[in-house]
Amino acid sequence: MFDPRDVPRIETERLVLRGWREEDLDGGFAAMMADAEVARFLTGDQHAKSRAEAWRDLALFVGHWALRGYGLFAVEEKTSG
Repeated sequence: MFDPRDVPRIETERLVLRGWREEDLDGGFAAMMADAEVARFLTGDQHAKSRAEAWRDLALFVGHWALRGYGLFAVEEKTSG
């Protein structure tokens, strides 16, 4: 059974790379994906995503770790969180 704590945590002097958490959705991910300029660079088109679409992406990230044992990290700046 997958445990989200199994996702490696990598720390550098300035950053933390970690697994995704439910609170990341409203902690900035949904707002970031709702911005068409940001979405352009992350998704390859200018389609801003709704909160529901951002939630589906976040769930996909978590699921990829669960099914494959690897995936995308959430990146957190240490100074700002």
